[in-house]
Amino acid sequence: MPPTCADRSGWSAGKRVSASSGRRASCATPLSLCSSSAIASRAQHREILTLAGWIALLITCVEYDSGDRQAAETTRQAALGLGTEADHAEIRGWAHEIRAWIDDLTTGNYHCVVAAARTGIEVVPRHGVAIQLAAQEAKAWARIGGPPGH
Repeated sequence: MPPTCADRSGWSAGKRVSASSGRRASCATPLSLCSSSAIASRAQHREILTLAGWIALLITCVEYDSGDRQAAETTRQAALGLGTEADHAEIRGWAHEIRAWIDDLTTGNYHCVVAAARTGIEVVPRHGVAIQLAAQEAKAWARIGGPPGH
């Protein structure tokens, strides 16, 4: 049975006490947003998406390390989507870095590593993950024999 407002911290008898006004707001249905003060602000929504993105990236690594490459790729794509929706460049950058890492380790498809690394660097040129992406790209070029024309 899904939780109702009474099941949540700060809720009692289907009522919510607003921290800002001290007023009680009625709750019409289970899991409904009980008042405009209960609706997550854009900043709160973005924070939830951001946290979910970081968790998805961690799960991606666990799934890959557990031998489930397909699940890892699906979760990586979810993390990328969460990072996009949250407008969080660093999560998107790490999602591209994980793609480069997985392609390098599992397939040896170094041209895909280069593409993933470059895409990630375009997304996050000023974040710490850009260093890891540049390293992935350099490692791939070293294994290929250098960029074309060099």
